[in-house]
Amino acid sequence: VVSVNLLAVLLLLALFEGALYLLVRHPALVKFCPKGIRNSVAFLHAANERRIVQFMPECARHDPQLGYTLKPGACRHTATEFSNEYRINRLGLRDDEASLDQPEVIVLGDSFAMGWGVEQEDTFARVLARRSGLKVLNAAVSSYGTAREMLLLGRLDTSRLRYLVIQYCENDE
Repeated sequence: VVSVNLLAVLLLLALFEGALYLLVRHPALVKFCPKGIRNSVAFLHAANERRIVQFMPECARHDPQLGYTLKPGACRHTATEFSNEYRINRLGLRDDEASLDQPEVIVLGDSFAMGWGVEQEDTFARVLARRSGLKVLNAAVSSYGTAREMLLLGRLDTSRLRYLVIQYCENDE
């Protein structure tokens, strides 16, 4: 009985794995699946087929409170549609060291505000700094939602903070 049950479980796992493989390799089939399976396939595709900065060991590091931050230094984030150098400060943010000290504006958000696919000087924070003349810190990090952004804010120098910009996306929680 144990052997039969074990064989049945292994067969089900093999069928499931095969179905996922087909769905990842033949995306047109995904539209026939329930939403939960569609989301799982999208995640597998993103994690394995696309280069996402938080999954790149040369660009990201583990953080016990936030899950991960960017790794200080520089790394190149290359995807199908772009290739950009990220310069990361000591707190794991895509900005320079000077911006950490007494910023007047802090920009929190996810990959949109961080500058996914744009050069460092073209991020929202850098454009805002140039146009406003204020000291702006880009504290946006790919995949961060409101909860992690608030945890990150607690690590930042807010002694001269005048404006807090929170870029919100429909998938933030």
